[in-house]
Amino acid sequence: MTDKPSMFLTAAELAELTGIKIGKNKKTREQLQAAEVARLGIPHYVNIAGRVIVARAIVEGRPADAPAQRERWEPNPAPSSPASRRKPFGRP
Repeated sequence: MTDKPSMFLTAAELAELTGIKIGKNKKTREQLQAAEVARLGIPHYVNIAGRVIVARAIVEGRPADAPAQRERWEPNPAPSSPASRRKPFGRP
């Protein structure tokens, strides 16, 4: 079985990316890392445990799977055949 990398950066990879391995000045490592990735403009979020979460695809430069574009709905043109000009049932 091959080891597939996680969808998100590990704590060690995040420390390497930000250069922050420990907290200082009464701030936790996670608080400093969140500030650094925000300064770098890297999309991220902080989970309920306070850990900074960064998608691996963002730092690897892979395009994210874009949602499929919906085609614009347009009505069908009115048919010009004689059958289309018939009156509905029940009307003279």
